[in-house]
Amino acid sequence: MKPLTLATIEAERRSPLTVAELRAAFAAGRTPRALLAVRLWTTWATGPFPLDEAPASEWALWFRLVGYLHNGVAAGMMRPTEGRRLYRGASPGMERGLSWTRFEGLAGRYAERVGGEVYSIDVEPSWVLARQQPRSTLDLRGDEWVVDLPAGVEPKPIRDRGPTSRTRSPHRRHAAGLLVHDGRRVLLQLRSERVEHGATWSIPGGALERGEHVVDGAIREAEEEAGIRWPDIELRGGVHVADLGHGRRFTTVLARPRGDTSGWPLVGPASWEVDRHEWVAIGDVLSRRLHPGFAAAWPSLRELIAAAALHSTARARA
Repeated sequence: MKPLTLATIEAERRSPLTVAELRAAFAAGRTPRALLAVRLWTTWATGPFPLDEAPASEWALWFRLVGYLHNGVAAGMMRPTEGRRLYRGASPGMERGLSWTRFEGLAGRYAERVGGEVYSIDVEPSWVLARQQPRSTLDLRGDEWVVDLPAGVEPKPIRDRGPTSRTRSPHRRHAAGLLVHDGRRVLLQLRSERVEHGATWSIPGGALERGEHVVDGAIREAEEEAGIRWPDIELRGGVHVADLGHGRRFTTVLARPRGDTSGWPLVGPASWEVDRHEWVAIGDVLSRRLHPGFAAAWPSLRELIAAAALHSTARARA
């Protein structure tokens, strides 16, 4: 087989196999290993819950059959040569899963979402089956290590460690979201039924990373869940802070889109946690089934939007 080209790899990534198709490809044994490696990673990375469709032992076997993967392609020479500590956010009973990260904060965010714990493990190079590097040094999402833990090796929950403990960590207690409005409408998202308070309408948002400013966190979450980036918006309307009790709070950052909004929403759901986005007229928001937290904050948020609209009108007349 000819060496894989970037065009071939990108084409494969746009058309991931189902787990059943992937299983059949391994069983048939006719697909070249390099191509099978790309298909394996694409199926693994695009499925929201790959371990629901095949057991961890089967995924681990497939990864070992194609060899070490680096950024989605077979690259044995890139296998780590030294051990390191990795982290995993998981619900009870799922701590031995295959997916790990170098960054405790990322694991913490996922643990918060599933009501679980953060676990750590010191891995040996031979346990690592694949690695996906983060998007950039400024955007650590996407950092993933696929690790097959040997029998008898148990991850340790991170507890009672000051700022990293589940009950005391700032990034677990504080969250932020982005409410984009144009004075007449707000951009809402329908939460997936697979998450807490599923099938309700809310805004992009989530737990803050340790030391992260609320505005940075709100926009990071908006990019992750809705494809919204800094150049797409301008902050307008202030912020609203909701006290959730027990030292927790949720800060909503208000913003307006820059320029023409005919192309909005900018993209479809950028996260498995979201089904779709819609512009909703301000007067129609309460007709939707809202997330309880957003519903409680909406009267105050509506007042902030109205005040921002009056300010914009006054500026235009000045």
